Amino acid sequence: MAIDNDRILRALRKIPLWAGLNDNELEAVYQRCKPMQTEADEVVFKEGAPSHDLYILLSGKVDIITFKKGVIHSMGVNETFGEIGLITQNTRSATALSVEKSNMLKMNHLEFNTLLGTHPRISAIMLKNITTTLSEHIVRMNEAELEYLPSDNLTKDLQESTSLLLTPETSFKY
Repeated sequence: MAIDNDRILRALRKIPLWAGLNDNELEAVYQRCKPMQTEADEVVFKEGAPSHDLYILLSGKVDIITFKKGVIHSMGVNETFGEIGLITQNTRSATALSVEKSNMLKMNHLEFNTLLGTHPRISAIMLKNITTTLSEHIVRMNEAELEYLPSDNLTKDLQESTSLLLTPETSFKY
């Protein structure tokens, strides 16, 4: 894959994870990445596998798939994926499948940690960006309609068991 540095830096500027970084900081991010190309129907990583890399999609399309729910998200150009596993070091919670020929950048956890350790401002900005993204996700989840509503019997049982715990007879005496 031929690399156009200006094109890559323009792409990095559009990624929410890196929002607010200056050109020198974006260059430092880019220097820690390796180019990667996948063919259609190629697995990038599998659900349950170790999480050692984050990916930045430059062209093509990648689907994020779970065993239980199927496709949960189709990644578009200039999106990142794999960053949560990279940060937590937990196993992959989904499979990433390149559904068409795709070009991406890949950053492993050693390069990622070196970047954060040598560039405290990048670390602080990323922390803010991740926190903002997670907060927005929580707000969306809280505003979403419930797909499952408890049955009247379950609600009644919960109220009865709670009322038993909270009656004056069962309160603590000091």
